[in-house]
Amino acid sequence: MANVARRYANALIKLNANDHAKAKSTLASLKVLAELFENEESKRVLSSPVMPLDLKKNLLNYGLQQGEASQDLKALIDIIADAGRVKLIPQIVDEYQIFLDDMQGTVKADVTTAVELSDSERQSVVEALSALVKKKVEIQVMIDPSILGGFVANIGNYRIDLSLKSKLEGISQNAVLDTLG
Repeated sequence: MANVARRYANALIKLNANDHAKAKSTLASLKVLAELFENEESKRVLSSPVMPLDLKKNLLNYGLQQGEASQDLKALIDIIADAGRVKLIPQIVDEYQIFLDDMQGTVKADVTTAVELSDSERQSVVEALSALVKKKVEIQVMIDPSILGGFVANIGNYRIDLSLKSKLEGISQNAVLDTLG
């Protein structure tokens, strides 16, 4: 179903490709819809195959009004509802975010460090990753003391492991191989 969500998001980003402000506004409206899935009661209605379509559309229209959605987005959400794919909306939002980031030359990176980074260390990591991928990088930092030092960055399908833990594991594997060979 991720491919289906990606296709809907791709269609929506193509509608907004020439207008960055509209593309960002569409993302804000989509996020309001995604919030409906964070509320247990509305999620139950939207995800249930037995709930009437009119009830789902009314709830989605409420979200679209709250998010001040464009006519294009309203039409697409109507198509999604008619196709019985309402539960894909959170995935569509995620895919749209990825397309929008790509359109703006931005990538997101999950960075794991052993300790909290200072602002200057954080900036150094952003600059190093930006130079590597040749795009603007936005990082989300997670703390994992088990990596001992350095950092591990995940950007899309790429993993950059500059942790002390991986370096020590490499040294110990080489030592074992040296003693055996």
